[in-house]
Amino acid sequence: MPMVHRSLFRRSLLASLAICAVLPFVVWAANESVSSMFNSPFLWVPLGNEKRDEFWWFVESFNTQDTAIVSWSGCSVDDERLERLASILLSDAPADEQTKCHELFARVSTGYSAVRELQEPPLNLSHRASLQRLRGTLIGEDGTTSCAVIVMTLQGVIERELSIKTIRRIVEEELGIAGEQCYVGGLLVTGLAVDKESARTLDYYTIPSVVLVVFLCWFCLGSWRLM
Repeated sequence: MPMVHRSLFRRSLLASLAICAVLPFVVWAANESVSSMFNSPFLWVPLGNEKRDEFWWFVESFNTQDTAIVSWSGCSVDDERLERLASILLSDAPADEQTKCHELFARVSTGYSAVRELQEPPLNLSHRASLQRLRGTLIGEDGTTSCAVIVMTLQGVIERELSIKTIRRIVEEELGIAGEQCYVGGLLVTGLAVDKESARTLDYYTIPSVVLVVFLCWFCLGSWRLM
C-alpha cells in the first residue's frame, strides 16, 4: 500500500474512532436540546442584551407573561367554581411531585371576582353596570358567559405542558367538570402546539437529512473512503 494511502487510511481510522467516541454525547446533547426546546423567542436572545433587559423590565413592572383562558360549558359570571379554580391555582397545591401550583401561575382574574370587586367601594357599581363594563373581556357578549384568565410565571411558560395538564386536572378533579367540557386557550396553548409541531418536524426530517448529507458527500468526493 503506498505511503499516501496508508496515511489517509490511518487518519480515516482515527477520525472514525473519534466520531464513535463522541457520538453518544452528541446524541445526548441533541436529545436534550429538542426536549428543552420551546417557543419563547425572548429566551433565545443572549443574556445582557439591551432589548432583553428592556423586556424583563417591562415584565417586572407590569407583570405580563403568557396567559391561558379557561372556561367550560355553562360557565357563567355567577359560577363560584371560577373563584375556587383561582384559589387552587395560586395555592401550594402540587402540580407534580416537585412543583407547586403557585410556581406556575402568577395571577388569576375571573368574571366572578371582577364583578363583585366593581360593586364594592369606591366604585359601588350596580350588578348590571358591572356586567356591562366587563362585557367583551371577562364576560361574553351575551352578558353571562365568563372565564378565568391565568397569567403564568416564567417557570409556567417554560413548563407549559405541565401548566396545561395541571389546569385541566384541577378542573376535572376539584371542580367536577368533564374534560370534554373544559376549554383552554391562549398564548400558552398556542406555544405548546408550536413546540410539539417543531419537535415532530425534527423527528420526521432527521433521518432523511442524514441520508441526503451522506449521499451529497459521496457524490462530491467520489469515494466512500474519503468520507
